[in-house]
Amino acid sequence: MATINRVIKRHLLVGAAALSMMAGSAAFAAQATPTAAGGITCVTIFSVKPDRVEDFMTVMRANIAHSRAENGNLGFNVYQQTQDKAVTVYVVETWADTAAQKVHAKQPTLIALHKAFADDLVTHPQSSVVQPVSP
Repeated sequence: MATINRVIKRHLLVGAAALSMMAGSAAFAAQATPTAAGGITCVTIFSVKPDRVEDFMTVMRANIAHSRAENGNLGFNVYQQTQDKAVTVYVVETWADTAAQKVHAKQPTLIALHKAFADDLVTHPQSSVVQPVSP
C-alpha cells in the first residue's frame, strides 16, 4: 500500500490532474474544476473481485488505450495492487478541462467499464476530486 501511495503522491505533486471514472455524472462533473496547473484532478479506487480481475482488466485496458488517445487527455495512469486476495485498482486521470472530460464520459469504452461494475467489483468505486499540494 505504501508503494502505491508514493506513486500516486508523486503524480499529484508534479501537477498531474486526474478525473474519476464516474465523472460523467452531472453531480460529479459539477465538482470538477481545473486546478492551477490547468487540469482536473481525481483519483478513483476500484475493489475488484479476485475471480473477476482478468475480465475487469480486459475492459480497463481498452478504456486506457482509448482514453489516452482522446483530445484533452493529459494522462491516464492505472495501478494495480494485490494484497490478501483483494485486488485494488487505482486510476489517475488527467483532463485539460470539463469539456474534455464530458466527451470522455460518453465514450463506448467507458460505458463498457461502467457495465462491468456490477459483475466485477466488490463495492462501488470511490472517487475524489483532488488538488495538487504545493511543497
